[in-house]
Amino acid sequence: MFSLRTILLVASIVQVTVITVAVTLIALRGGQTAVNSLVNSLLVEVDTRVHSQIRSLLVEAEQVNGVNKAAVDSGLLRIGDRDRWRQH
Repeated sequence: MFSLRTILLVASIVQVTVITVAVTLIALRGGQTAVNSLVNSLLVEVDTRVHSQIRSLLVEAEQVNGVNKAAVDSGLLRIGDRDRWRQH
């Protein structure tokens, strides 16, 4: 029916194919784990930076509001005086 050479060749090809598929799946899983880990690290870093920037901007806004309130309280600025506010 089939020659010994054909049987051995097909068996070798099947073995190589199975091993190649197994190694590829293992590599993909390892790669996926590494990518997921990197993504999580980057998300934490971006989240930390965004929160830091927001806190900084809020502190700055509070300081500006404090200066403006002090100027209004002292009479240097009036609420309705838009020209003076632009200069301030």
